Amino acid sequence: MDLLKVEDCDSSVLNEPHDLFICASGYERRSTHLFQKLIGNPKFRALVFGFESSCQPDWRAESDAVFERHRTAVTLVSGDQETTIFEILGRVVPKYQKLRIVIDYSSMPRSWMNAIINFFKFGIDFVDIELLFSYTRGRHIGRASVPEYPVSDYLISRIDSLTTLEGAAVRQNKTLAVVGLGFEWIAPFAACELLEPDEVKVFYANPGSLPDYADRALGLNRRFLDEFFRDGVPLGISVASVESVFRIVAELVAPSLGLRNVALIPLGPKPHVLGCMLVSNRLRDVTCMYVRGARQIVQQVEAVEEVAPVVTKVQFAKIGIAEVETDE
Repeated sequence: MDLLKVEDCDSSVLNEPHDLFICASGYERRSTHLFQKLIGNPKFRALVFGFESSCQPDWRAESDAVFERHRTAVTLVSGDQETTIFEILGRVVPKYQKLRIVIDYSSMPRSWMNAIINFFKFGIDFVDIELLFSYTRGRHIGRASVPEYPVSDYLISRIDSLTTLEGAAVRQNKTLAVVGLGFEWIAPFAACELLEPDEVKVFYANPGSLPDYADRALGLNRRFLDEFFRDGVPLGISVASVESVFRIVAELVAPSLGLRNVALIPLGPKPHVLGCMLVSNRLRDVTCMYVRGARQIVQQVEAVEEVAPVVTKVQFAKIGIAEVETDE
């Protein structure tokens, strides 16, 4: 199926009827926030993925207990097992041609996000799919304990592209890297040292989830900016608009398509990651990279309850044969 629409929408749409709710139960307290908001809706049906890894077991047990109290099982999956996600979705998702699915990706790894998108994009049973992605903004607790430049406790395991988002098969001589900044300064260094890009464009979340998060991201990445980005000021894009990320990043890379390798490296908040993944879905010559790793010091993340979740409507649909022939 083809990606037809990426659209910001009001959070009230989450209360409208939908066929399935998908989320992840993790150590972050915000992972249960939307579930608890929607559990009272009529005909509510949930699929909850949990992590096989043992990071912060006490915190994770708290989250799992919330789902268990509402008689909702947590299905354990490895962080990289996209095929397992496919198998589970194949058993659980209704075989309707048209579906509306709510996906809370607040605490979900991007490999799972990508697997869910691919399941519906390549599903032969579907004709028109509406995915409502919801992101609960987070407040990091105890961030003073996390080391900052020039020290990092982030251990990178590997850097590669997300499945089906590998970009063009024919490689060019030059490379454009579009980097979305986050709170870990070593990740953009590692990615750019691997790719050795001829040009780097940079964006970050401004406004971010909290008032000081934009300045914090710039401050933590100052050394990277000084070394790899000397073309003015990084581009600020709101954390609250996946539609803006999709549009602006597509405009940034469009002049380079067919002339250079184009790699997106989203390292900031999940709405920026989702926007870049969708750009790569639409522009198939564009690679979407994943810097895989983990911190040694884990921060708790609580829901910022005073603001509404970031909700994005993503529509995939099959284009009819007659329509394709007319376009040609």
